[in-house]
Amino acid sequence: ALNVNKPGCEKLQAAEINKVESYLAVKYGFTLNQLAANNNNYTASNGTITWDRTLNSGYANNITGIGRDDASALTQKQSHSVNNNAPLFLYNGNTAGQSPVMNDSNTTTFPANLSYLILGENRASVIPNICIHSGRISRMARVWKAQKTGTIDTVTVAFHKDSIPACVHSVLISPDPLFPGGNTRVISLSLSGDTKYAAVVLNNNDYLSFSSDSIQLPKIDTLRTCSGSNI
Repeated sequence: ALNVNKPGCEKLQAAEINKVESYLAVKYGFTLNQLAANNNNYTASNGTITWDRTLNSGYANNITGIGRDDASALTQKQSHSVNNNAPLFLYNGNTAGQSPVMNDSNTTTFPANLSYLILGENRASVIPNICIHSGRISRMARVWKAQKTGTIDTVTVAFHKDSIPACVHSVLISPDPLFPGGNTRVISLSLSGDTKYAAVVLNNNDYLSFSSDSIQLPKIDTLRTCSGSNI
């Protein structure tokens, strides 16, 4: 449990309550109320904000995260929001298609204390119907935003294949929520059993979405022909 260093029956202050709630939210995958009146940032045991409610206001749904916080004995190596309509699973490390059932059976480690990776989403449609990259890729409207604190290296993003359209085969990662062609990583998803997944590295303030395969532009050949002939 989180040690907030309160002797006897002394009442916890608001900041200390927020640390306890943040610990529980990351550990069990529920979303702290993000309305302005509640002022619910996610905070580490040392008071560092690991999810800023104001900066991430457009992505306040189905918040989920992983992380290590030694003072609170938190070592959360995988996460999935308990909310309905939340397809994304997040695992520390490269699981190579394996999906550990329990956090304790996940053998990965975090390199440093006070390290968190938290994702929230806009809960838009998962149907890939937004054309990007000159019409060569169709992505879903649902977008996740990452806030990273400390050191989190490779992670695995995954979902059950039946939770999103079958045409989704790639993950998009960009510092721009519009996923422009010159500033977006397009990573193919792999299939293992009923799970589609990819091992990725997410930076602080990266955006994440999923898309169809890219469509290659047709090749145009210049050919010579006799006058009056069709080609």
